[in-house]
Amino acid sequence: DPRVNAKAVTRSVLERALNDPMFLLTMAANGVTPGDIEIIVKEIIEYLEKTKQEAEG
Repeated sequence: DPRVNAKAVTRSVLERALNDPMFLLTMAANGVTPGDIEIIVKEIIEYLEKTKQEAEG
């Protein structure tokens, strides 16, 4: 199922980004805190869960 794969890829990309100091510095320079990123990540994962459930019926 490509959606499961997409979720794994998204999680992997997010984990790499959150361990990248340049990413965190860039976000901080734009006024985005780690807390904001956490909320956004949660929303992305919830969205992926929802679309997966809808696709499965």
